[in-house]
Amino acid sequence: MACSLSSKNRLDRFDFGLMIYPVPVSSELGVRSSETIAEIRILDVLGNEIVKKANLKTTNHKLQTSNLSPGIYFIRVKTKDGAGSAKFIKN
Repeated sequence: MACSLSSKNRLDRFDFGLMIYPVPVSSELGVRSSETIAEIRILDVLGNEIVKKANLKTTNHKLQTSNLSPGIYFIRVKTKDGAGSAKFIKN
């Protein structure tokens, strides 16, 4: 996973063209991909599934994170060609 920095927000990039933003997040996490996103899961540090969005069929999705407690989380994203995961911080 490579990271780049925009003028306002850090962007985390996956090898297959997936990006999550902003990191850290407060109320809404954006997920963008060059491939169609099939499923998104958010897990806590213990591996418990907090959020699951399935059958998305989109390349751009927004997840509400205002209900998450501050802390560290993992996002797992599946596309037709693979899957990737990354850590993010909720303020």
